[in-house]
Amino acid sequence: MQGFLNKMKIVIMSDVHINSYFSKKEKFLNFLSRINADKLILNGDIFDIYLGNPDYSVFEAIKKNKGIISWEYIRGNHDKEIDKFFPEIEFKDSLEIEDLLITHGHDTRKKSTFLTKMSVVLRNSIEKVFKFNIRLFLKKITFGYLDKELFKINIDAANKYPDKKVILGHTHIPKNEAPYYNCGCMADEFFSYMEIYTENGVSNIKLIVEEEE
Repeated sequence: MQGFLNKMKIVIMSDVHINSYFSKKEKFLNFLSRINADKLILNGDIFDIYLGNPDYSVFEAIKKNKGIISWEYIRGNHDKEIDKFFPEIEFKDSLEIEDLLITHGHDTRKKSTFLTKMSVVLRNSIEKVFKFNIRLFLKKITFGYLDKELFKINIDAANKYPDKKVILGHTHIPKNEAPYYNCGCMADEFFSYMEIYTENGVSNIKLIVEEEE
């Protein structure tokens, strides 16, 4: 048991947004069926509860894969009410492992509002009808301003844990360098995740990004 604690492979992914039009659900489920990890961490927004109930096939895929020894689910801002669907699962706001702090990156104190839900539903409806990614369009027409604001969100989240390597999601922008790290997303233009190898309390972070056309 001591050897397991000193050396570990962790896989982290976030922002699949199952139920949304631009989600890569089938590719994600296929990925879950073939990975090997001492610990799998779902770092928020795996589902988009604003757009429908969560899909239990995600948890079935995890349980069927004997290569996953243990797993954790961290709430995101689009699935923060997931507890009521799966009372048997322990959902967390953050997780500390060795020199890592893993959290989705949103303000956990902020409550979902009816207006927030309606804006997500409206955006998804437009994207489905016109096959047009509004999020990516806004990134282009703001000439980097939106990415700059998302960078500030991640910096604020990382600054709360100055002594840790902070692994985030939320912004959909993969990043593999201090002051914070981001596993990116499995929606929009990326299919990205992290493989982390820890040994004797020190982690080595590998970001894997598959760009999508």
